[in-house]
Amino acid sequence: MIGSGFANFGGGRKRQPDGSLPPPRLPRQRPGFWQTVVVLALALAVIYGGYVWVIKRVVVGPSESLAVETISARGRLYVRVNYAEVKWRYRSPAVPAAVEETEHGFRLELEAPAYGVAAGQTAVLYDDDVVVGAGLL
Repeated sequence: MIGSGFANFGGGRKRQPDGSLPPPRLPRQRPGFWQTVVVLALALAVIYGGYVWVIKRVVVGPSESLAVETISARGRLYVRVNYAEVKWRYRSPAVPAAVEETEHGFRLELEAPAYGVAAGQTAVLYDDDVVVGAGLL
C-alpha cells in the first residue's frame, strides 16, 4: 500500500499504531502581564540584594478635600486668552476657567471644583473646538 507510513499529508499529526489520531497540541500559553511583572520584580529583588520597595498610600477623608480650584501647568499658550475651557482627560467634560499666563506656563482658576486632578496629567485649553494651549500639570 503506497503512502502508508511513507508520507504524512495529515498536517503533521501522525496516526498512532491503533489508527487513531493523537489529541491536538494546544498552543504554548504565554505568561500574562501580571505574571511578567512579578517575575521582573523578583529578578530586581535578586539583583538589588532582596529589597523590594512597595509604596502604597490610601487617602482617607471627605471628598471635598480632593477638590481642586487652582491648577498650575508647565506648557504654553498658543493663543493669548483670558478665559478658556480646560480638559485634563479625554472623555471628561470641559471646565470653564480663567487663564493667567506665567513664566513657564499658565495658571487656571476653575469656576467649579475639579476632582481627580493629578500631577503628570496634561491640561488642554479650548476656545470652542480650537486648542489654544496645553501644559503638564
